[in-house]
Parts: sequence; structure tokens; C-alpha cells
Amino acid sequence: MYCNLALLRTCIIKPRPIWNAFSVDVCFPDQTWLRTVRHTHHSTKSSHFIQSLSREFISPKESRWNHRNLHKSLKKSLHFTHFPILQHDRFFSTSLSSTIKKFEDMENLDPKSKRALDQMGLVHLTEIQAKSFDIILSGDDVLARARTGTGKTLAFLLPALERILKNRSMSASQDTGLEILILSPTRELALQIYEQARALLSYHDNGRYGNKLAAQVVFGGTSKQQDFKSFNKQLPCILVATPGRLKDHLESTQIPSSASYSSPQSLSDRMRSNLQILIIDEMDRLLDMGFIDDIKNILTYLPPKTKRQTLLFSATLPAQLKSVLETTLKPGYVTVDCIQDLDPATHTNTQVDQSHVIVPSKTKWISSTVETILYITLQAKLSQGDNASTPYKIVAFFPTTSLVSYYADLFNFGFGIKVMELHSRKSQNYRTSVSNRFREVSQGILFTSDVSARGVDYPNVTHVIQFGIADGRETYIHRLGRTGRAGKRGRGLLVVTDVEGPGFLQSCVSDLDVAKNKDNDLEACILMDSDNNVGHKHDDVHDGTTIATAVKREAKQLLDPVLQAIQSGKNDKLQKAAEDAYRSLLGFYIAQLPSIGIKSKKIVVDKANAFAQQAGLTKPPTISFKLAKTLGIDKLDGIHIMDEYSREEDCHKDNFTRVKENRFQSADSRYRGDRPSSSSVKSKNRQYLASSYEEWGTRIPIVKVPK
Repeated sequence: MYCNLALLRTCIIKPRPIWNAFSVDVCFPDQTWLRTVRHTHHSTKSSHFIQSLSREFISPKESRWNHRNLHKSLKKSLHFTHFPILQHDRFFSTSLSSTIKKFEDMENLDPKSKRALDQMGLVHLTEIQAKSFDIILSGDDVLARARTGTGKTLAFLLPALERILKNRSMSASQDTGLEILILSPTRELALQIYEQARALLSYHDNGRYGNKLAAQVVFGGTSKQQDFKSFNKQLPCILVATPGRLKDHLESTQIPSSASYSSPQSLSDRMRSNLQILIIDEMDRLLDMGFIDDIKNILTYLPPKTKRQTLLFSATLPAQLKSVLETTLKPGYVTVDCIQDLDPATHTNTQVDQSHVIVPSKTKWISSTVETILYITLQAKLSQGDNASTPYKIVAFFPTTSLVSYYADLFNFGFGIKVMELHSRKSQNYRTSVSNRFREVSQGILFTSDVSARGVDYPNVTHVIQFGIADGRETYIHRLGRTGRAGKRGRGLLVVTDVEGPGFLQSCVSDLDVAKNKDNDLEACILMDSDNNVGHKHDDVHDGTTIATAVKREAKQLLDPVLQAIQSGKNDKLQKAAEDAYRSLLGFYIAQLPSIGIKSKKIVVDKANAFAQQAGLTKPPTISFKLAKTLGIDKLDGIHIMDEYSREEDCHKDNFTRVKENRFQSADSRYRGDRPSSSSVKSKNRQYLASSYEEWGTRIPIVKVPK
């Protein structure tokens, strides 16, 4: 099939060198893929490729032109795109995506897998699934990049499972298990991958023994003994793990004897002999979290890269990924990319409407958060009058763990409005329970830190609200990816103050089309100081009151009693939560100064003090001298330092001591040495004193000991 030369000039050509060949995808501007061209030549110069391309696409009649002129014309008009850090990989073939749209139409998919997919309610392949299936099934190493929420998990699970099933049917060995290893950066993502793997295996059985193929997940915060019991019961076909816990098992865990081994073996030995496919999900996140050394250590326990298939999936391709590619992937790996580098808008989900609101930090920081949540819930309730099937499901992100705790306590205990709370200080059982509950509810609100930013799938999320800036562009994108999943529409709202907002919008997300909010009711709700009748009227709001005015009045009625209770010392729980949030704010925003374009730390101090005032605190909370010195704010006005090395007058070391609440009956009893003589208590005292500065958000109040 030939095409017109003028039309060919408008196409985008994506070449990839493969030793002495070019693998090329040709697509039209509307992203309709035309065909894949594979040009083999001893030279990979673009001139030789263009000559081959012209012979492939231009009819003999049209190619009567002088070949030299044709070559110049094509070279001048065609567009070649490249990834900056990828040099020796092949580019993807798209034959599957252009011909097959449904799982049921795939001839090389096991009927039991089709049955499981139907049970999971999955019908159509996403772009990343369609483009990667044949390549993974063929045994090539793959580096894949796709937007969050586009089905990356199934994109590697399904072809990896089909490849294992095919290899099992061709092998006479009775030693099975641990054929697929999946590394995940977080516990939540590991659990999610495990649930999908278990669902995919639900109709598959181990033909030799009659039991179903198994999946298993191991991660920190749970019992290693329980992991061992699961290994002892049945070795999983698919093992999902976080790096730390997997490293522990590889170093110490013994696997019982089997039909192929008369004596127990270490997990690492069995992994080295059985592993066929290594999958690393959210590779960019693993690098951000500092797992590079653990990953390199884990690779020493696995088969060499020449004897295994490796799949790396990521939403972004940071520069530091290059060194990892060289050690994990075989030469000639295939790159499957569903994000166009030349179009930054494709880095975020097109199903999500993004907008931002900038609020004054001196007056509207806390109230704007409350009003935003109330506005969205009220708007959803009013819309349910016409369509009762449109509930709200909100994921609200905050910059620090202490801020999550403060706002969760404010809503749950201050207002009596139930919200779910999720962050790293909660136990693993609690986090798992909350995640599962939020997945199952049709309507709810989740306040969370960045533990929910990547990889976690919460169905039917209608809004993602980011209160405060993210710690980078990638984190903003991943947070936004919690909505607009599975082809559904979603809304993303960024609520920032006038201190950090302009700098973050300009330096980090300027190319992501985060437009200014155009909802006049929302803007009137959170920006207007007066509760006059502003905004648009709604038939379901009584007495001619607008939505914005109704929300502002409700927020005022909720906030005023709580703030008065904190000011009068009648609500210790919220007072302590606000103090912890204040300290965490100082640490977070001072660390973000370069990204938001602020040079003066005094601006951050004033911002934090404004938060303390709006939270009902009569004065800024005390911080330790060590923390103030670390942050470089120990000599700034507005900081209340209270420590043994304080700058305050008449303050010396013997007059102050740190006391943890509810640990001892009084501060002076510990100071004077008449504390309980139990060795366990003494040990806990030493452990506490050693760890008192571990986290900025958990400072203990400094109490002056009476003489």
C-alpha cells in the first residue's frame, strides 16, 4: 500500500537502531499508526533509511523523480524524534494495537486467562497493553513508559503469565514456582499488584498437582514467619515484593524440600534456578526512594540478565535511569513508549481537567481547605437531585504527614465529618484496611500523604485535590493520576498559597496546562472574605442563598467553635496536631525553596506563623534549637526556640529537659533521678532520647523544671 508523498511528509517517523537495522513506526498527526518498517542495512545512517523509506511508501510512478531530489525533500520535511538517554534500544511494534481491540479476539491468549479477564470486567486493551503484549511474549527485554492509570500492571502481568504457561507446557521439569518476580516501591502498590495477579490466576491450575497457580506478596511491617508459612505451603508462580523485605528473605529464608530437591534450599538458590522474568514496576519511584543499592544487591541473587527476561515499567524516565538500564537489561531491549516527549500535555491523563487556585496565606490557608472540601461535597449533593448516580469520591493530598493528621483530626474530631486518613506513620494493617475500605465505598473522602501518589488504584475517584505544592513535577503528575482512570473523567485541583504557588506553577508544571480555575462559585467560596450573597444561585439552596455563601457560612459555623476551644486550651488533641503540623511545614517548605523561587527563609517562617495563628494557637509553637540550626532559621525573628542551648535569657542546660507526653508522671521526677528503677524503663528512656530528633513533625514540648 502506497501513500501520497505530501501526506508522508506530515507523518512522524520514530526510528530506533537495532545493531545494523532500523525498526520504525510511521504515524499520521492524528496518531493513527500506518505501519512498522524494518530497514536492514550495514549502515544506520538516516540517509540510507530515508532511501529505504521512500521505496517502501512511494509508488514507482511517483518515484520517477530524481532519487536525489526525493531524498532531500524527505529529509527536510520528515520529523525524527529521539529519547535523550536511550541509545541502543529498539522501538515498539504497533501491529497489535491497530488490529486487536478486545481481549477475546487475541488468539495467543489462554482461554483461562480470558475467563479471568471477563470475571474482572476487563474487555478492551489499553494502549500500553496492546503495544507491549507481543513483545513481552516473544521474550524481549522491555523498557515501558506510560501515563499513570493506563493499565501498566496488567500490561506486564498478562504477557508474563502467558509466557510462563507456554514454557511450563514445553518443559518436563517438575520444579516449579518463583518464575516471575515483581519489585514494587511501596506496600500499597505491592498489594494492588498481588490482587490483580491473584485474580488473573483464579482459573489457572498447576497441571501436575491439581492445585491452582499461586501469587504471594511480601513487604515490611508484616510477620516474616507468615511469609515463610506461605512459602512452605506452596511456592508462588508470581512473587510480588518490596526491596527491603525481599532482600531479607534472599539472605536468610530456607525453602523446604520438593520433588526436585531432596533437602531444603535457600530461597535465593531456588530463585536463581527457577526465575524466568524479573519485573520492576515504578522504577523511577524506586530510584527516588533510594532503593538503588538494594536493587543491585537483589540482582546478585538472581540469574544473570542473559538468562532471564527483564521488564522495566515507569511513568517517567529520569536521567539516573541510564545506569540501571545497563545493568538490568540485555543489549537490544525494546522501548515501548506511550508518552510523546514533544507534547508535554500527554504526560498527564487527558481525561482529567486540571486547574489551580491561589489563596492568601495570611488569612485563608486553613479556611480555604475546609471550604474546598465542603463546596465539592455540597455541589455533588445538589447534582444528585437530578442524577443520583454521581457521588463524590475525593482524594486530598497534603505535603507532610503531620498536615494529613491535623486536617484528618480537624474534620473527624473537630467537625464530626468522617474522612479517612492514610500516611506512613500508620501501621501496615491500618493502611491496608483503609485502602480496601476506600476502594469499596462509592462515596468518601481520603486525606493522604504521598504514600497514595503512585501506583495505587482507587476506583471511581472523581476529584484529586492537592493542598500545597508537591515535592516535584513527577509527584504532581502521579497524584493527579489517582483520578480519570479506566477511561473515566476526573478533576484535578491544585490549591496553593500566594507564597509558593506562582513559583511552583512557573518552574515545575508550566508545561502541563494547569489552568486557572474557572469555577466562579468555587473561587467566590474560598477567596472572598465576606459571607455576603456572592456566586450563582441554585434552586436547591434555600432563601436565595448562593452555593458559595452557603459553604462559607457552614465553614464558619464549623471552624469558630473548634478554634475557640484550641485558644482556650480545651482541645489538647487538635492543639498538639496543629503544633506538629507547624514544625513539619517549616521543614518541608524550606527544603522546597529552590523549586518555588524564594530566597528568604523569613518568608517561610511568616507563612508557618500565619498557619499557627489560623489554627487557633496563641503563639508559634516551640521548636528545638537543633532543628532551628539545621534549617538555618535559629537567628530569625518569629521563631520560638526552647531548648537546653536556647538563645533566651537566663536559660541554661540544667533548667530544661525533654519530656514525652504520657511516658512519665512528671518532668521533674525524671530530672531528679527518682524515676522507676526498672531496667526496661531506663532502656526506653535512652532509646527515646536517642530518637527524639528523628522526624521534624514529631517534636516533644520542652518543659522547664521547677527549682
